[in-house]
Formats: sequence, C-alpha cells, structure tokens
Amino acid sequence: MLSYMTTTLAVHRDTAASLFGFGLNLLLPAPRQRSIVLLFARSGLRPKSTYDSQLTKDVAMNIVAEEHWVQKGPVKLSVYRKHDVDRSEKPVLFMVHGSTFSSRGTYDVMVDGNTDYSAMEHFARLGYDVWTMDHEGYGFSDRTDSNSGIMVGVGDLQAAVPLVLEKSRQAWVFLYGESSGAIKAGAYTNLEPSRVARLMMHAHTHHGKNAPEMQRRRSIIEQLKATPRRPFGKAQIDNVFNRDKSGQVDPAIISGWRSSR
Repeated sequence: MLSYMTTTLAVHRDTAASLFGFGLNLLLPAPRQRSIVLLFARSGLRPKSTYDSQLTKDVAMNIVAEEHWVQKGPVKLSVYRKHDVDRSEKPVLFMVHGSTFSSRGTYDVMVDGNTDYSAMEHFARLGYDVWTMDHEGYGFSDRTDSNSGIMVGVGDLQAAVPLVLEKSRQAWVFLYGESSGAIKAGAYTNLEPSRVARLMMHAHTHHGKNAPEMQRRRSIIEQLKATPRRPFGKAQIDNVFNRDKSGQVDPAIISGWRSSR
C-alpha cells in the first residue's frame, strides 16, 4: 500500500535556488546538459506544444515545483515535480539520478537566477511534466543502512511511478536515467514495460568483460562493502567537473561548491 503527501511550491523563473550541501547538488555543466537535450532530440520525443521554439528567459510561463512523498515500506521517499500549471495533458518525463548525487542537484540547479543549468526547467518549458526522485539514502529521502544498489533503486521507482501516473493522469512515462540511474531505469523497464513509453540511457557503466571501471571496483571491493556511503569532499567535487575534460565548467561554479563544504 502506497501513501503520499504533496506540497506545491511556486517557482519564479528569476529566483536563485542553488542548494549547497552533502549529496544534494551537481551543478550540471552546460556542455553535458546540451548532450542530454541532444539525446532527447534524437530519441524523437515531441510533446504537443504551442510554445515558440526559441526558448528565452523572458517567455512568460507559470512553472511550479511540487514536493511529493511516497512510502516504500518503512522508507519515506522524496518525489519532485516541475511543470507549467497552465497546461494539461502533458507527456511525463521521469529523470533518474545516479549514485553520486541526488535528484535536484543533478537535474534542477539554478545559479544566480540562471535556470539554464536546470534540465527539469528546460523540459518543463518544452511542455513536459517533469518528475524525479531521491532514491533511498539520498537527498530528502530517508537514510538507511542500505548501499542503495540497483535493485533498491528499482524498488524506489516501483513505489514512485504509480504516484506520478496518478497525479499526471497519464498511463506511462518517458524514462531517462544517467550513470547508474540508467541501469536502474533499464532494470525497472524490464519489470514494468507497460509503464514506460520510451527508455533513454545515458553514460551508464559498461559491465562487459574486462571493463576498466568494473576492474577498478573489484580491486577495492572490500572497501566498498565496509560502508554504504562513499567519501564526498572537495577532491570528489573537483573530480566530477574535471575527470572527463577539464576547463569545460565556469570556475565560479566549482568555487561555489568548494566554499560550501
């Protein structure tokens, strides 16, 4: 039996809403955000929209954020929504976060009033009803002794998606996941295919034979088993923004992260 409660928060497009803190935010680099947008364009997702295709900050839209809560047994899970309240029958986009950061820090970051870092804001402006959630042990969801593995995340989605479908009055979702979130999304789709119209997997770990990342993890398996939470500090922040290609992110963003620690 699922139970939930809802809080609606008005969001003004020019309001700064950056949240700095453990496990809450990834200030998504603009090149990476563009890759997400490109991925959706290639996937053929086309909401029924009457909005001008040129999205600018002065477009008047009534974007609101809603906080929802759902129970997965004894575990209380945070579910988060962004959409334009003036529209109805919007296609649902559900975004699944990975193993390092929680939902809003990955998909809904605004810096100094700039919404360009928010993937949720972007797709809400395109006409989607955008949802995400904090998995068990992340963000605003309950902390437990679990390491929040893939199947734990699948259970989280099984608890949250019925709520999303009820609130949105839709029969299925477009499901997007990145990193380990992509693996959770894929596993969930295998179990609940009728609730997923389209699955999009981005930057998931390669699990094939002799995959370098899997070999690295095997080499520290006892360390990983010893604690359900990974270390997270300034070194990890620097690594997030520079491990693929350094110099692609506004230094002010990285500095803000460092000073918040």
